[in-house]
Amino acid sequence: MITKVAGTSDKRLHVVSVVLYAAGFLIGLELALGTIWANLEASLFDAAIRQEASLTSLRCPPLLSPTETALVRANFHNGAEKPLNFLVRTNISNGRVTLMRQIPNTLRLAPGEQEMLAWPVTAADAAYGRFVLVRVTVLRSPPYPARDAACGIWLIHVPFLTGGQWLALALVVSLGGMGGGLALRVWNERPLTGRRRANTLIAAWLAVLVVTLMAVGLLRLWAVGVVLLAFAVILLGVLLERLVHQS
Repeated sequence: MITKVAGTSDKRLHVVSVVLYAAGFLIGLELALGTIWANLEASLFDAAIRQEASLTSLRCPPLLSPTETALVRANFHNGAEKPLNFLVRTNISNGRVTLMRQIPNTLRLAPGEQEMLAWPVTAADAAYGRFVLVRVTVLRSPPYPARDAACGIWLIHVPFLTGGQWLALALVVSLGGMGGGLALRVWNERPLTGRRRANTLIAAWLAVLVVTLMAVGLLRLWAVGVVLLAFAVILLGVLLERLVHQS
């Protein structure tokens, strides 16, 4: 049994806390980088003509495994008082950024009616083996303006689990690692004063930043993610500088 004397810290617990935190941090950062990069690439995919509004109903899985077929979905609703035709054009990368599968759809919806379209994607669609890029465009159908939206799906080259299962595993390991590492550090080094307190606060803020980056990546807010990544690099540099001086 490990006992704790006030004002002292156990080196073994310190190592365990650092390993847990580092594992959670790196996995979370990798997930954030992959999803942000995927959606940054998607924003440039087939983007020659910008539409008047965003197609907010587009839903894409963040991750895709090499052996699964995933579905990209979008809902279409006719809130007008007359029947409408929705002309939908879907472009999906086909192994390269410059090659794409073009899938046209025509929906005729009665007033108040809604319908969901789904398009299958596989690892073969990934541009250069990295990201499946998708853009869905709906032509103008008064009173609705022309709308479009894009998403990027990160192809992870690890079999056995689906993209959704890998995502859940990465979130559990990342959140559990950072949270457990910080909790163990606080318990092991209490009372936190001076430099110990400052370093722990920086590590906590880095953890919050990585969690925010993961959320931003999963919500396809790549522009916000780029700004936060720059801030994370600065904060990480401050922490590393403090650790170097402390040693």
